[in-house]
Parts: sequence; structure tokens; C-alpha cells
Amino acid sequence: MKKALEFRNYLLESNPEFYNKIKYGINNNFIRDFGEEEINIFGSLSNVVVNGDVNKAFEEGYNIGRCRFFVQTLSYGFENCSIVNGILPILKGTAGSPNGGHVWLEVNDQIYDTTLLMVINKQYSNVLAYFEKDRLDDMVIQNSDIYKCRKKRYFDLLLNKKLK
Repeated sequence: MKKALEFRNYLLESNPEFYNKIKYGINNNFIRDFGEEEINIFGSLSNVVVNGDVNKAFEEGYNIGRCRFFVQTLSYGFENCSIVNGILPILKGTAGSPNGGHVWLEVNDQIYDTTLLMVINKQYSNVLAYFEKDRLDDMVIQNSDIYKCRKKRYFDLLLNKKLK
């Protein structure tokens, strides 16, 4: 996740106030870095939902400016989730986000941010200035024909791996 982490570090270093909010959130268990669970989910989606190694895409920084694609990809790894479209001011002026537009995944009370590579307690998202404009809830997502097809393929392949 080398280039993805470099981008995140650049954002944090360029905005000390945001950095302090992130640091506070980490120290108080409101925020954690993507861990083994997320890496395993992305790894399991490789060559199923997308062609290629999803984790390698993070190493190369392909997630930067492509939050919608990476959130949609991550959504296949969860049973119940919402894809949220909104604003995250720290991203304003960056590649793919001239106005701070951003997309993130919500699962239960957690935000999965594929740009910051963090899982954030939804209650803490206001402190970081996440602003929701609209969302696709789980039922809307699951009624998409392409989503159903890819989700079935994903779980069929996971089931086959577990049975072996």
C-alpha cells in the first residue's frame, strides 16, 4: 500500500488540524488503519470482481482519485453496507476531487475510507467533516443486476475455497 499511504501521509502533513483529529481518533479507538480483515477482503476480490490484484492497486496508488470504484469493489466483501457520496474537505484540490467530493462505504457504524485507508467510527465522522450528500443503501445496491452477478460469483468462489 506504499503509494496509497504516501498520499495519506501527505494529506495529514499538509493539514496539522486534520492530523490532530486523526491522531485523537486513533488514540481513542474511533479510527484504525485498514488491517488484515480489509486486506483479506480486497485480496479475495482480486480476479473475481476486478481483473488483477486489488492490493497491488493500492501499492501503486490507483485508489487516489478513484474512491467510487474502490468503494464499490470493497462493497462486494460485505453482506450489508451503504455506499455514501459526499464531501471530505481535506481532499479538496487533490487528484479526482477538485471540490472535495468523496465516496465511502458504511458498514454498521463504521466508515471504510479507501482513500485514507482507515476505518472510522461513524459518530466520529462529523469531527473529520465527512458530509453526506446521498447514499445507496444495501437494498438498492443488491437489486442491481451487475451487483447480484458479481456478488454471487464472489461468494461462490469463496465457498469453493473454503470447501477445499
